[in-house]
Amino acid sequence: MQEMQNNINKIYLLLFFFIVPIKYSNYLTIGFFLISMLILAIAAFYTSTVTRLMFGLFSFLGIAVLVVIVLSNFSYTNTVMVFIYMLIIAYAYNSENEYLNNSESFDWFYWIAYIAICIQLLVQVSANGIGMDMFTLQSGCWDGNYTYVALFSYYIYADAKKHKSWIPLAIATSYFNRSRRGLFLMFALFIIIKLIKYFRNKNNPSDLPKEKVSFSKCLGIISGTTIITIIFSAIWITFISATGTVSYHEGLNDGSNAVRFGANIYAIETVLNNKEFLFYGYDNNIQEALGDNVSENTFVTYNGYRLVQSHNSVINMLMKNGVIFTILYYLIFCYILSKYFQVKYIEYWIPYLVNAMIMHSMFTTDYLLLFVIGMSAVYEADKRREESISSELLFESGDNIELEKLED
Repeated sequence: MQEMQNNINKIYLLLFFFIVPIKYSNYLTIGFFLISMLILAIAAFYTSTVTRLMFGLFSFLGIAVLVVIVLSNFSYTNTVMVFIYMLIIAYAYNSENEYLNNSESFDWFYWIAYIAICIQLLVQVSANGIGMDMFTLQSGCWDGNYTYVALFSYYIYADAKKHKSWIPLAIATSYFNRSRRGLFLMFALFIIIKLIKYFRNKNNPSDLPKEKVSFSKCLGIISGTTIITIIFSAIWITFISATGTVSYHEGLNDGSNAVRFGANIYAIETVLNNKEFLFYGYDNNIQEALGDNVSENTFVTYNGYRLVQSHNSVINMLMKNGVIFTILYYLIFCYILSKYFQVKYIEYWIPYLVNAMIMHSMFTTDYLLLFVIGMSAVYEADKRREESISSELLFESGDNIELEKLED
């Protein structure tokens, strides 16, 4: 059943991010939820693999969802969706032996997505010319920023599966989306860490790090980077943007960064000063509540800059879903996904984590599911590598024993 759910996840993500036009995405998501909930219900009836801790955490998270539905005057759609996505992820990727189910000979997920991306890229270049610098996936992504987030997770999967054809595609999609600074931040971190690891392990290719990131360390990574982001945002607003900003993309101290960092501080102040955020948040009404969807002549300002929703994935959840729900969510997040946040996988998750501190929604819903698909492939490849090395050592040990017997 887990293998079936994993394949359904892949089919859904293929359709959602790379094939189906975005205007149909809601219908696609509803169908995905119905099928997945049916599988989870069958699995719950016939199996009993859920630990007490997992059951307890999801029970409390479910209660938090009910509290939001009962008490909130805002929408609760996003809160319910975040909860369902985490249920699906917990079922499909909570097993230490999940990699044993990923042994297909033809990688249909990779190649169908590859063809779909190429088609979308060619169509947009033909329409906009070779100078195009804002390539977007016209399916599940609404702008270039989230396009490269989805593509990066796809390229994680491709690299883990040892495909080589993803590299020229990554270069092409990066060139035609070159106006996005976050894209270059992600790929720069990926390449730099890859090179450091290559030169460090060049003379010892079989040296596998033995450390394993625990639940508490994963929680520390997420909370620590969020706190650093808050402190950095406060410093930026107080000492850097206060001196005046340059025009958009003419330097780091531009209006775009001032707006983003200001939104983080405003979000923290709002959550701390309003007790209702303990139980619920603005959910999908966040733009309306902040005045982020009004005309340019009447938009709300904060510290002299336009007020938008926080672009930090954790802080944004506090405003959308409330404090209790967010805390419980990240407890489950770290309990399930800590195995992916290991040092030996650092080139994959560090770029994603850093970008999640300057963009919202990267730790929830479709984007998290696609990232987990990629990291699951990394985890699978590593486990198979460990098995191969163990088999070789065992074989060599057996040969030595046989040799010693012959010498005797």
